[in-house]
Amino acid sequence: MNSSSVRDRQSGLGRYTRIALVALAVVALLAVAALAALRHFYPPERIAAMVGEHVSNATGRSFRINGELKLRVVPSIAIEANDVSLANAEWSAQPDMLRARRVALDVSLRELLSGVLRIDSVTIENAELWLEADGAGRYNWRLAPRRAAASDAVERRATPFTLERVDASAVQIHYRNGRTGSVHSLAIDTMALAAAGARTALQAQLALGPQRWQMTGQIGGLAALLAGTPAWPLALKATTAGASASLDGSMGTGAHTGSLDAEASVRMEDAAALAAWSESAARHLPFPLEWRARLAHAPGSWRADPMQLSLGKQTLTGRATLERRGQAPLHLDLDLSAQVLDFTKVPSAPAGGAKSTAAASGRPAALFGDTPLPFASPPAWPITLALAVERLSLPKMPVLTALQTRMTLNANQLQLAPLAFGFAGGQVRGRFDVALGPQGAPRVELQLDARSMSVEALEALTGGVRRFKGGQASLDARLTMAGRTPRALAASANGQLSLNARDVALAGQSAARDRDLLQQLLDALIPSGMPRENLVLQCAVARLPLRNGVAAIDRSIAVETRQIAVSASGRIDLSHQTLSLAFQPRVKRGLDLNPGSLVELLLLEGPLEAPTLSINPRGAARQAASVGIAAATGGISLLAPVLRSAAGEASACAQAMGQAAPAGRPSTILPRKERR
Repeated sequence: MNSSSVRDRQSGLGRYTRIALVALAVVALLAVAALAALRHFYPPERIAAMVGEHVSNATGRSFRINGELKLRVVPSIAIEANDVSLANAEWSAQPDMLRARRVALDVSLRELLSGVLRIDSVTIENAELWLEADGAGRYNWRLAPRRAAASDAVERRATPFTLERVDASAVQIHYRNGRTGSVHSLAIDTMALAAAGARTALQAQLALGPQRWQMTGQIGGLAALLAGTPAWPLALKATTAGASASLDGSMGTGAHTGSLDAEASVRMEDAAALAAWSESAARHLPFPLEWRARLAHAPGSWRADPMQLSLGKQTLTGRATLERRGQAPLHLDLDLSAQVLDFTKVPSAPAGGAKSTAAASGRPAALFGDTPLPFASPPAWPITLALAVERLSLPKMPVLTALQTRMTLNANQLQLAPLAFGFAGGQVRGRFDVALGPQGAPRVELQLDARSMSVEALEALTGGVRRFKGGQASLDARLTMAGRTPRALAASANGQLSLNARDVALAGQSAARDRDLLQQLLDALIPSGMPRENLVLQCAVARLPLRNGVAAIDRSIAVETRQIAVSASGRIDLSHQTLSLAFQPRVKRGLDLNPGSLVELLLLEGPLEAPTLSINPRGAARQAASVGIAAATGGISLLAPVLRSAAGEASACAQAMGQAAPAGRPSTILPRKERR
């Protein structure tokens, strides 16, 4: 290439460079001129007024920019404002519905130069949003665009919101129940809304309590939200560690605010996900836990119908309604049913705290403890539950079948009525009432009628050696009590408790020779040499007439076989958790059995959880009959003559059940300290 060509090329490049520089200079001058013109014709104050009017017209609420205003031209035309607020509804407790430390609004320059303010996108930082319902059908997020008068319609010329994007960060959302004053909050770390056709795509990271959630999905457009529609679409899904939730349907806006119709679901994979909401439920419920429902909301009520609740691999179906009845608080109605519920493998709550004094000393724990019962704390709102379960398995209990009950729970009452289920091969019917109140101890009324229960199934509850074969038992309870703990309830018990069994065969001696109390009683009462394998308990009755936790037993405990009858008298004190009972067997008339093979007196005394058994030889019993045995037995006196008076022919079981008069006038058997 010769020198002339090089010079020509360099000359051309220089010419292009000069043209480019001139063009850039012109653009810069035009930009400066445009910015100068923009600042002259649209100073920040005027744009702030236009923005305020624009937002106020669209929402029907006063919009204020209280802080500094800046006009930004790079990378786009935007107004940056500090301390921005949107007024609340007139009836709301908070003066402002929205307050933000910083808001940037990107506007269309072409539209702005034509005198029209069009907001394309909004960036919000450090904001606080208050949502509120007054419980009477008013919601502060119901926005009503203002209608411009015909005379100034041309002058306003502000187009409806056509936002392409909203970005928000560090936003606190509070929901306040105007009726109760309760407030619930969640924190949004970041949120992005972007137009996607007729809908808006949503992505957010938020914190609800201690959990961090990721939310994705779509919602309706902003224009439809502000214009008001009965079906503004929602399709959202939220996830966190071990849990997920979804909502797919629509909600009402404008005049229809407060309505919702959607498919909703919540799933908890493990206890850790639920512990953030309820540690007690997390310890006791099986997982995974899933709730699905068709959810509908109208002012004053929520309805989930149909509804499905899965606990582990078990499913409850039905419906739920939460609604307000007049001026009363919200009321929750549940109607649930299941084919099978098995709670035998549900983990129990871990034992906590220090060991009790009894456990530390090696002694058995008291039968009635001092742990407060759960019904002492009423619920936040009244609950009614109708429950039907075909087969219910509970830890350390026979299977319950055909369970039918209705539970009512409110600040004044806990009631199970009616209550019916199959148990141990028999049928149980009854009711359970607890009168609650802020003052005084809860009052409990129990009525229970259990018939034809298998003795073997009941014995299996103890988990010990099998002693009985066959037989059926019945239980009748009519009790009233008052107290906050099992001990207090037992000490105040009034009424009657009756248990009777028939045709129970003894299973024979155990190779391991179980030496518990029942075994000792059987060994002492059955004559030596009589084969237990052939012995059948024709009847066994225990009738406890309770008055203030004390049952005075006057031959209302009895056992009969074909050969012998045993009656007991004494005292059972649930208040002090002690008993003092004396048993005397007698030979039935007409049978070839030597009365001398029987013990004459058998004493059972001590604490309910661990009484002791002592046998008095015939001579000692006769002596006790004449001089009293209070000193020797810790409180039982005049016992032998009382028992001896029961040696008539009347059935011991019939007497115990109150169906036959005793053969003699009973003496009153009292502890020594009460006979002074």
